[in-house]
Amino acid sequence: MNFDFTEDRNRYLDCILNANAKKKLIIAGPGTGKTYTFKKILEKTFESEKKKGLVITFIKNLVKDLKKELSNYADVRTFHSFCRSEILRINKHKFEYYPNLLRIIESDLRILKPSIQLKNNIEHLFYVLNETEIKKILGIADYYNAAGHTDSVYRVYKHYQQHEDDIPCYPIVLVDEYQDFNLLETKLVEMLAQKSPILIIGDDDQALYTFKKSSPNFIRDLAKDSYYKRYELPYCSRCTKVIVDAINEIITISKRNNRLVDRIDKEFKYYPPEKEKDSKENPYIMDVKCSVERKNCPYAAKYIFNEIIRMPDEYKKEALNKNEPTALIIGPKQFLRSIKSYMKEMNSELLYNGMTYIEEKEEMNKPNIIDGYKLLLNKPDSNLGWRIILEEKKDTVTVNMIKQAIKENKSITSLINRNIYNEQKKIIEILNKLIKQRPTKEEIKLIEERIKMPIDEIRKSFSDERDYEEREAEENGKSRILCTSFEGSKGLAAQYVFIVGFNKDYFPRKTPPEDIDICRLIVALTRARKRVYLISYKIDLSGKSLNDSIFKSYLNKYLSEPIMVDKDYIKRLS
Repeated sequence: MNFDFTEDRNRYLDCILNANAKKKLIIAGPGTGKTYTFKKILEKTFESEKKKGLVITFIKNLVKDLKKELSNYADVRTFHSFCRSEILRINKHKFEYYPNLLRIIESDLRILKPSIQLKNNIEHLFYVLNETEIKKILGIADYYNAAGHTDSVYRVYKHYQQHEDDIPCYPIVLVDEYQDFNLLETKLVEMLAQKSPILIIGDDDQALYTFKKSSPNFIRDLAKDSYYKRYELPYCSRCTKVIVDAINEIITISKRNNRLVDRIDKEFKYYPPEKEKDSKENPYIMDVKCSVERKNCPYAAKYIFNEIIRMPDEYKKEALNKNEPTALIIGPKQFLRSIKSYMKEMNSELLYNGMTYIEEKEEMNKPNIIDGYKLLLNKPDSNLGWRIILEEKKDTVTVNMIKQAIKENKSITSLINRNIYNEQKKIIEILNKLIKQRPTKEEIKLIEERIKMPIDEIRKSFSDERDYEEREAEENGKSRILCTSFEGSKGLAAQYVFIVGFNKDYFPRKTPPEDIDICRLIVALTRARKRVYLISYKIDLSGKSLNDSIFKSYLNKYLSEPIMVDKDYIKRLS
């Protein structure tokens, strides 16, 4: 009698749907149907409660897809978006919301106390709940009457702590990617769980965001918590058999080497009903060895380009239907640089083949002068707006004026040098004009010199959300190729995945590998729906000889015969 994989998968789902526990924890690997499970749970809850639930994730890449599937049944938010809306709801006076507020406050702290040593970004003080230092930071934030990304999470947490009646109540709260949450974020989730049934989902094998003090230990602690009923989703319907087998091998070897010591044991299974055809067509992980990597010899980039162009049309069509990148190129920055350059150069040919190379949208993590002007257009006396545009001025007069304004709680407009004030007011008047009509040539020259950007880019920066959506729509109908970091690939999936820089000292960074690099490998491999390419180099940009990554030894039995990409190979391509 043949085993019924579909019936077995449904058994796991039914256990979750039919459970009455108020607190549930799902441990689920990549591609195991989390969105589908969320939808079923929310549908059932909405039927009985006639009220939308709340879905929170830390991964921006996931929000768009989750909204598409779940918006009829839930409010889908990133953690920061949820906290921003709560700040507006629970505060009687309106904060100015500026994501990079803490960058300005870091600068202010150096002005107020020049001897201060800031070893890390001050976000870290919030992540670990250093209450003493946070109080000083929020004092400056209050001067600006502003809130930013990280401090808004803290403000909401503290408000809930002191005003339990203000904690919102939902028929259900779903929290995704819990392994990427830090102490502050987990504390806020605990607050939400006081008023609402909660379902948390995550996978400690995919914990990458240690840069924000997240830790897999938080989800591991929940797995041991008797108040949480634990469930699993073991079947992967994204990846081929060779990838699923490779992941299980990586985990086995890592544990044998005393890595992933406290890992939550979980099953990760291949799902033939959806992946058998793909598995037969792609039985190996491709082992690609480039003889050299130089600016004038971008062998890896040329090889990748050729593989993408030759991808079967049905794969490209599937990516379009799923609104996913056709190909993801993942790896350390130094190896992505030449590939990005080559893809830009070849974009016209990609367009001819129904594809396009998309630049990854970088997070703006420092104050931008345009942000200041935007604030001043809405509120001419905004202390924060004036402070942002003064950030580039380091002269003694300006620094002393900023120090006086904050210490004495005076407005910057009352203290600022009148010449600087009048100069900036002129810029603001022109920007106001730019939004509604066309400035004169002299005015355009003035703001281009001041903002150090071409007029079209300045205009685009002040565009409304509809313009942004129109620009996004230009990408529709084309297969997208995206270069990204391991962390940036979270929440994404693609037909082909190319992992570049698969060399010792680059990936992993240390031998034996640390847990974080094992998790990076697991995440990168499981982005692929069809095929993975591991691309290593014999010589790097500096001419240094390179050795293969130790991870190659983990994957030997799953690799294709080596493909040597050298001068002769490139000649054959052309």
